Amino acid sequence: MTTNPTAADYLAWLAHYAESVIGHGCETLTDEETSPEARDSAIAEIDELRLQLRAAAAKFGDCTHYSDGRPIFSHTEYAPRRSFMHLWPADAAQASVQSIEFDSDEGRVTVTVTPPSTVTATLSIRPRLAIVPDGA
Repeated sequence: MTTNPTAADYLAWLAHYAESVIGHGCETLTDEETSPEARDSAIAEIDELRLQLRAAAAKFGDCTHYSDGRPIFSHTEYAPRRSFMHLWPADAAQASVQSIEFDSDEGRVTVTVTPPSTVTATLSIRPRLAIVPDGA
């Protein structure tokens, strides 16, 4: 019997736990005949999974930086109370420069991801259009 579980033990357990919770959640949340109570229960299970993942990671040190000092995630605000978050891969060799564009309520956002830890965003504001009556 394991009384002092290792990081590998936690990872193995979390992988199976996550697979179970996410599988059940996907089934429940995509079934149109699922009751509101069952949907609420599936959402609660997913939230519990999130807490379990965070707690397990915290047992083994800093949850914000990898062992080489790189941040696990970076974020940038592109408008008040609007931000973009990027998760960096654990293997630094897998990180690459990326450019991501998307539309938001505020305008067109261009996010540039530059390893090892930089994320920047540029917001292009859309001009407000007005309806002009004929003859104006």
